[in-house]
Parts: sequence; C-alpha cells; structure tokens
Amino acid sequence: MHATLQPAGSLAREAESDHVPETIDDMLELELALLRRGLDQRLAGSERCTCCNRTPLVGEHVYVYESGTIACELCREGRQEQPIGSRTVHGPEFGHTMRLTDRRAA
Repeated sequence: MHATLQPAGSLAREAESDHVPETIDDMLELELALLRRGLDQRLAGSERCTCCNRTPLVGEHVYVYESGTIACELCREGRQEQPIGSRTVHGPEFGHTMRLTDRRAA
C-alpha cells in the first residue's frame, strides 16, 4: 500500500472549508430572521390604508372617515363619502427629536 503524502496544512484547510459554508448559511439565516423580526415590529406600529392596504409614506396625508376606515391620498379620490378628518403621516423619529431655539437677547 502506498500512502499519499499531503502537505501538513491541507487536511486542516479541507476541514475548515467544509465547515465555513455552514457558518455562512447560519449567519445568513440569522440575518434574515433579525430583518424579518425588525420589519414585523415596525409594521405593527404603522397604519395602513384600508382600501389598498398600502403603508402611507412619511409626509403623506391620510383621511379618516366616519366608518373608521383610513384612506391614503391615492384612494381618497375613489371614495364617495367625505372624510371627517385628515392627518400627516410622521416617521418613527417624530416626538423623539430636539428642536433648538435661540433664547439670546435680540
């Protein structure tokens, strides 16, 4: 029997290369799970248009109707009833920012 000689580090590299793809796959799965969880948490606190189920953009107006439905600007034109109110959609930082005011003597 003849034994083939391999360089000392080649077996270690083969073992590492077999293990690396599993680690990368595990990392990708973890990243996707964290991304999904973050999106789910963010979407849970946002409101959606009851007509098209779209999340209105920051700065867009949404319209509230007596029936309790909310319509975005795109769906408002297709509605027959008049809205009882409207409001501007704010981003997640709304209420958490600071406004600097100049209190020096004029």
